[in-house]
Amino acid sequence: MKYRWNVLHELIKENNFKTYVEIGVHRGDTCKFLLENIKDEDFRIYAIDPYALYDGYNFKSAEEIKKVAQDGPFKDSRCEHIEKFSADAIIGFADKSIDIIFIDGNHKFGHVNFDIHSWCEKVKDGGILAGHDYWRRNKPVVRAVNLFSEEIGRKPVLDADGVWYFLKDF
Repeated sequence: MKYRWNVLHELIKENNFKTYVEIGVHRGDTCKFLLENIKDEDFRIYAIDPYALYDGYNFKSAEEIKKVAQDGPFKDSRCEHIEKFSADAIIGFADKSIDIIFIDGNHKFGHVNFDIHSWCEKVKDGGILAGHDYWRRNKPVVRAVNLFSEEIGRKPVLDADGVWYFLKDF
């Protein structure tokens, strides 16, 4: 089976991307896979997750989950953990400075819509704006992605494991 980290790995390798931002890291599984499979010392991950409990975040302990990530991908010098909400972390990034952004944070419509529209400005021309959980049962994510799609006049590429993405050439 092909998972989200496989899709992202392919996109990063095919395009020789050097900067990856992940919004909503959770245990760090995707970051860990990428760091283990991309040996390029110039490759950088910016892992954004506040590890704060909020309405709709159903995990028993944000601190326990954070510890798993700290003991894994956050130990790699190519990975910088930014312990903030995406709306607060965004100010640390210049426009058109990131090769690929992967949105997998709060799945409520307002948050997904904000992340798509705000973080899109941070993607370099020729870069990729991507996300997770484009499933029929995840209506807020599907709605936000489809709304953005209509606004830019392009359909998202839909890949394995609920991954969606747009090549930024608009």
